[in-house]
Amino acid sequence: MKLLFVTDGARENASLAQHFVRLLPTNVRTEVHVAAFTWPVHRSALWDATWDRFLIAPDLHDLHHAAYETATEHLTQIEQALSSSHIQSSTRVECGAPVDVIPRIVRNEAFDFVVLARGLPECKELVDKLAVPTLYVGSDRHTGAKPEEALKHVTAA
Repeated sequence: MKLLFVTDGARENASLAQHFVRLLPTNVRTEVHVAAFTWPVHRSALWDATWDRFLIAPDLHDLHHAAYETATEHLTQIEQALSSSHIQSSTRVECGAPVDVIPRIVRNEAFDFVVLARGLPECKELVDKLAVPTLYVGSDRHTGAKPEEALKHVTAA
């Protein structure tokens, strides 16, 4: 199974990713790809941290560099949280509007399931538009009554 986890940069996303991985069957080869979106600037926990880093770090004179460092640090925390599990994980920093880029990634890379962090409100509309089961965490708009039910639907296929 191939899962795309899109993070908004919130600190709790590492434990959230761990939670979802614990729900996955251990007898199925699973890849979790974690993505964070940096550009363009948008409202998210990742950008709050980027602005903080940019404004207080005397050695950072470039907002692009601050965004990349912040995203990479956040993704590393999530990858470390997943490292002791039975899955294979990878991370990526993406550019572009998530609502435009996510459908292309899902289509081109054949993901089976997508988890979208609640801090990306513009992505709510993707729940019903993606061709794979999609969960917008922090809302009741997803493919199953509970995350566990949504994952059962995927793992049963």
